[in-house]
Amino acid sequence: MRSASLRYIVQRFVLFNFLMIGLLIGCTTTDITPNNDDSLQATFLTLKSPNHDIPSSGTFGWETAHTQLFADERLVDTGIEQMIRKSLVDSLNEKRFFLTNHQPDITIGFVAALESALSHDAINQIYGIDPGWIPKNHGNHFETGTIIVDVFNANRQIIWRGAIQGDTNLDIDNKTRQKRIEAAIYNLMRSFP
Repeated sequence: MRSASLRYIVQRFVLFNFLMIGLLIGCTTTDITPNNDDSLQATFLTLKSPNHDIPSSGTFGWETAHTQLFADERLVDTGIEQMIRKSLVDSLNEKRFFLTNHQPDITIGFVAALESALSHDAINQIYGIDPGWIPKNHGNHFETGTIIVDVFNANRQIIWRGAIQGDTNLDIDNKTRQKRIEAAIYNLMRSFP
């Protein structure tokens, strides 16, 4: 089943890999700090299409066909999808983009994955990106996690892609997890025009 799902995603996103050839790339590694005593180091990668304008404000909606979670049983009941959506809404609202259900100016899709469910090589093959994170050896409680955010224009063309990759602590409570996701999405979306 996982192989069929992965094959389906590869087919759905193969066109996007061709689009990535013409994109400009920027990559940084930074510390994001969700609270005073808890620091998370991650790698950020952003890609912008030079052939499409990105509005400076407007409305957005969800691109549900391009939203997927690759999680294992350790994260089933954590509410990660809702945490990511909330963080994206908050970040986009700060940039004067507001959620609508009717003909949005842009649509947002995202992927969240743990390394055990979607390997680094699969991310590179499917999404045409390599955020460049080098995992630290923290033991069994940590695994590399990736969030990819795609922004589509009204014609459903990718105009911006951002990815964050870092070590994910699997044993934290949901309140701490939410703070980390908020910090990660906020820092990722800072580079969104």
